[in-house]
Order: sequence, then C-alpha cells, then structure tokens
Amino acid sequence: MNAFRCDGITPLWWALVCGLATPQAFAGCQDQTIIKTAEEALDKVNADRIEGYILGLNRVYDFSGTIFNLTLDVLETKCHVFSRKQWKSCKVRDISEMPVQGNCQVSFSVLTQLELYSYKCIIQQVPATTIVRICPDCPTVESLDEPIVPEIANLTLQSYNGKSGLNKHFGLLNVTRAGMQWVVGPTYIVEFTIQETTCLKNMSDVDSQCKINDSKYTVSTENQLSTIIAQNSSDHLKELPGGKGKGALVAHSRKPLLGSVMELPPTSLKPSRPLPAAKNCPGKKQSAIMGI
Repeated sequence: MNAFRCDGITPLWWALVCGLATPQAFAGCQDQTIIKTAEEALDKVNADRIEGYILGLNRVYDFSGTIFNLTLDVLETKCHVFSRKQWKSCKVRDISEMPVQGNCQVSFSVLTQLELYSYKCIIQQVPATTIVRICPDCPTVESLDEPIVPEIANLTLQSYNGKSGLNKHFGLLNVTRAGMQWVVGPTYIVEFTIQETTCLKNMSDVDSQCKINDSKYTVSTENQLSTIIAQNSSDHLKELPGGKGKGALVAHSRKPLLGSVMELPPTSLKPSRPLPAAKNCPGKKQSAIMGI
C-alpha cells in the first residue's frame, strides 16, 4: 500500500491529516493558512444568511482549539446578502457610506472541505459623532423609525415600478439603511430591498392588492432582490445606483440558519472583549475606519 502523502491538498486539511493543526503549529493570526481559512469561513457565513449586508474580513483576532474556532473582526460591505457574492467582490463601506463594523465567532470543521457549524456576529454602526469629527460633510445614520424614511422608500419604488419595463409589480421588502446629509438642505439616503409581487404591472390599483411573492423560487431580474438607494432633498427625489441582481432564479432559504447576526445601536464606547489567546494575535487590519 502506498504511504499517504501530505501534499496536493488544502493547507488546513494538510495540517489536520498530518497532525499539525494545533495553535502552536501556526505563526499566529498573520499566518497565511489561518487567513485563507478565515476568508473561506466568512464566505460560508455570508452564504448562510438571508438578511442584511455581506460582511468582509478586516482581520483575524484570535483562534483556538485545532483552529476550529475563529474570532474575526468584520466590516460591512455595500452588497446585500441577496447578491450571493463572495465578500472579496464587494466594496467595504467607507466613512462616507454609513460604515458598520463588528466581530464574528465562527466554528467549523475541515474534512475534504470546510463545513460551517455555527456563527455569532455582533455588528454596530459607527456613531455620528465619530464620523462628523473626521468628515463633517459625510452622511450620518438616521433611524429607520423616522416617518420620512419609509416615505422616501415608497416614492422611489413607485418611480422604479413605472420605469422598470418588467411585467411584475415589485413591493417593498425591507428598509435596510438610512442616513441624512446636509447639502443646502437635508438630503436623505435610504437603502432598501424589493421583491416581486403576485400582481402584473398593468393591473389597476396594484398597491392595495399586491402581495409579496413568497414562492420558493422567484425569477430575479434587474434590481429585483437588490438594494436601491434613494436620495431625497428638499425639492426633488432621485434614484441613485444600487446593487443589481442577475437574471437568474433566487432560492429563498427554508432551512434553519446556522447562526445569527445582531446589530447594536451606535455608541462611542468600544466594547470590551478578552485579549487573544493565540500567539501573535490579533492580525493586521485590512481596513481601518478612523482607527476603530
């Protein structure tokens, strides 16, 4: 029988099979095997989710056990999870785009491929006081409970339905982000997701009778299940470019989620957490939003 060779397979699998996957076997949170594993694990987390925006890796903060447990610092991107993109394909929100940061605890196993067991993420919007101190003219977060927020979303969706050229009428699914910027007067930026309804666009009185199409599969065409950004100032309303989906079938997940993402209200206080247990951790940040 030929002896097993520890080559030709993924670095982490190689380490596991060859008995090297212990915290002491890696150089720390900057170890390329740890980073590549963290990148893949975060893609698995994003693929499991059905709400919110794709999270990008900022750094590996800590790892433990036989690196089946990772603590990751993350930053929110501009891509909604509906896009099903890998996080490296998405732009991280910068200081002018209502940035959000946080951390994820991720547990997984590796056999022939990485299998996600669970995750728990806590994210938080960067507070307005921090943003205006660095960028006084940048938009700051607005509460989704403000009456003008759904008003802007509905007005923009009404405009979109009139111009889309699609057969179906679309309804408002979720308002996901809102911000306000002072440009001569107040300018509101609203991000929201839309979904195909049961109504054809040529039906009369569609707004009062249409229901969101809740079938397992829904035809996804341009701007369906995507983020639209609406900008409203004192005397005009316009639609800004948002994320756009591809013409394909989008499956609405019915399986239980493997984890959760909790969003906390913005605060200027940094949350406390244990110091890393692994050597040479945390790793280097990929992106520093105002040093946070």
